[in-house]
Amino acid sequence: MTSLVDAESVLAIDIGSLNTRALLFDVVDGQYHFISSATGPTTAGAPYRDVSEGVNIALTRLQEITGRTLVNNDALLILPTQADGSGIDRLALTSSAGADLNILIMGLLSDVSLQSAQRLSGTTYGRVIETIGLNDRRRPDEQVDAILQAQPDIVLIAGGTEKGATRSVNKLVDLVRMACKDLPKESRPKVLYCGNSAIAKRVKEGLERETVIVVAPNIRPSIDQEDLAPAGLLLAKVSAKLRTLQLGGLEGLAKLSSAPFLPSAYALGRMMRFSSGLSDLSKTTLGLDLGASATTLALASSETVHLNVFRSLGMGGSLLSALQQIRLDDIARWVPFDISEADIRDYLYQKSLFPAMIPMTPETLAIEQAMARQILRFATQRMLERWPETELSFERIFISGATLTQAPTAAQSLMLMLDGLQPVGVNVVMLDPYGL
Repeated sequence: MTSLVDAESVLAIDIGSLNTRALLFDVVDGQYHFISSATGPTTAGAPYRDVSEGVNIALTRLQEITGRTLVNNDALLILPTQADGSGIDRLALTSSAGADLNILIMGLLSDVSLQSAQRLSGTTYGRVIETIGLNDRRRPDEQVDAILQAQPDIVLIAGGTEKGATRSVNKLVDLVRMACKDLPKESRPKVLYCGNSAIAKRVKEGLERETVIVVAPNIRPSIDQEDLAPAGLLLAKVSAKLRTLQLGGLEGLAKLSSAPFLPSAYALGRMMRFSSGLSDLSKTTLGLDLGASATTLALASSETVHLNVFRSLGMGGSLLSALQQIRLDDIARWVPFDISEADIRDYLYQKSLFPAMIPMTPETLAIEQAMARQILRFATQRMLERWPETELSFERIFISGATLTQAPTAAQSLMLMLDGLQPVGVNVVMLDPYGL
C-alpha cells in the first residue's frame, strides 16, 4: 500500500530539566495520530546521572497506558516494529536538560556583527559569559586570558560583511587559536564561524588542528541584512553534540534516533514555522513554553523564525536567577491575597530547591501563578528589545509548560498567558498539555 509516510509508528522523547516525556504516534488512514503520552522524572542528576533511567520510567508508564510493548526484557527499545506489533518504527529525540552552555561571542561592531551573534546565542540553552569586539581596549594577551578564564563551551565568531573586513576577523581567530593551544584537548571549546565567507576556508584550516570548528554562512552578509537560520541549525547541532558528552545515557539514545537529536527549543521553532506555513495570513505564529529551567518564545512566519531562549527564567531550578532579575513587588501585585513579600520570596526559594513541589493551598498556587505572569512579562519585554519590530498580534499562540497548561481551569491558563504576554487583536490560543 502506498503511503505518504515512511513509518507506521513514531515515538517522540523529550528530556526536560525536570520531566521526561514519551509520546506515541501511529498512522491511521494515512495520517499520523497522537495515541498517548507518559511522563517520568528526568534522571540526569544525582543519584542516577543517566537520562536513560528516566526514559525507561516514562516508557514503562506508556506501555501500561497503551498495552503496547515498546521495550524488551533488557529494557532496550524495540526498533523497528516486530511482527507481533511490539516496538516502534522511528524515534525522535529532543532535550532541554543540562547546565547552561558557556558561550563566548566575538565580532567587530557592537551594533552589527556582535548584535547578530548575541541574537544567535539566544537561540540555544546557554549564556554569554564573555564578549570580544573591535572596540575592546584590552591587549591581545589580556583577551587570551579572558578566553581562558571564561572556559567557554562554544565560541561564536562573526564579523565582516560579504567581501568586507578580513584582517580584523583574522585577529579574532588568532586569539582563539592561541587560547586553544594553552588548554588540554578535552577542555577546548567548539568553534562556530559565521563571519565573512571569503576567509572561511582559511579560518577552518587555521583552527581545525586545535579544536572542532564548524563553518556556517555569514549571519550578517551586509550591514542591513541578517540571516540567522543556517547558523542557528548548526549551533543547535553543536549544542546537541555537547549535551551527548555531558549527560549520561544521552549518546546511546541519540544513536537510536531516526532524525538528528536537537535541543527542544530549536524543535519548537521548527514546529511553529510549520504551523505558520499552514496559513496564508500575514500574521505570525507564537510558540510559548514556560519550563522549569527556561522560557522559550518562538515567533515564526512561513519564511523566518525568531527563536528566543531565556535560560534564567523558569519555574523550577532557575527561579533563583529569575528572582535576581524580577522585583518582588512586581510579583506581589498579581497575588490576590494579603501575603507579604518575604513570604512570597521564601516560597519561591523553596520551589527553586524542590522544583517538583506542587502548590498545596490557594495562596501558594497564587504565588506560583503570579511568578509565571511576571516571568512571561519579563521574557516578552526582552524579546521586544531583541526584535524591536515585533508586533504582539498572532495568528496562533501555542502554550506549553506545566504551570500554564495544567492550571486548575482553562480560564486560568488563558489569563496567565494574557496577563504575561499581553497580545493585541484577535488570537487563536491552543493549549498543549501533552508537550506535543
